[in-house]
Amino acid sequence: GFNYPVNSEILANTDQLYGHGTFVAGVIGGNGSLSGGKFAGVAPGASLVGLSAGDATLLYVLAGLDYLLSNPSTGVRVVNCSFSANTRYDTNDPVNIATKMLTDSGINVVFSAGNTGPGAHTLNPYAVAPWVISVGATDAEGRLADFSSRGDFASPLFQPTLVAPGVNVVSLRGSGITNVTGAMGLVGADLQKLSAGELPNYTTANGTSFSAPQVAGAIALMLEANPSLTPANVKEILKRTATPLASYY
Repeated sequence: GFNYPVNSEILANTDQLYGHGTFVAGVIGGNGSLSGGKFAGVAPGASLVGLSAGDATLLYVLAGLDYLLSNPSTGVRVVNCSFSANTRYDTNDPVNIATKMLTDSGINVVFSAGNTGPGAHTLNPYAVAPWVISVGATDAEGRLADFSSRGDFASPLFQPTLVAPGVNVVSLRGSGITNVTGAMGLVGADLQKLSAGELPNYTTANGTSFSAPQVAGAIALMLEANPSLTPANVKEILKRTATPLASYY
């Protein structure tokens, strides 16, 4: 009974059922027009390409990454990947091969670290690849969020690259009656952080899915300032300029 997705390049809304992608896109490049600029994304001048990866099989993730490799005319310089999988890290995993090909072609790949912390060795397996930028989450106090996935102590491979805010993040509420983020909310953090006029258009969420796009947006700003930066340059600058968190190695 599974309906295979149809490739269509001109769609007003490719995120009709859940709202996760809409929220992530707003964090990266929302213009904030519905909040007077208050909830603009990190890089509101960025152009966005939405790729619907689906939940049925990783083949559709690969199809999305392959689309970018096959269509350099899109001009994409940064790919945000706010997804994980219940698998182990393998350099030869097809997703890792695809992100390596993207990186080699000059495209920065950002992955959410995962929400399976606080135990060690809980990092999203696709965030382990040394060529991607892996982003964990901090809480409202700037501390490492309990849920943020960890690497392994002293491992040169299994570690997040850096962290960004991932608790009570505000971004766009999904539209549509069946949309999960459109139908939910209006409780807890939403009521604490949003006014009555903002609630119809914005919502709050927690997770490394929403810290990763903040870094993706920051990379867009870096490339605006210096388009010649390579993915290796970008990763090194992010690591070198990040603020160290005590006690988290």
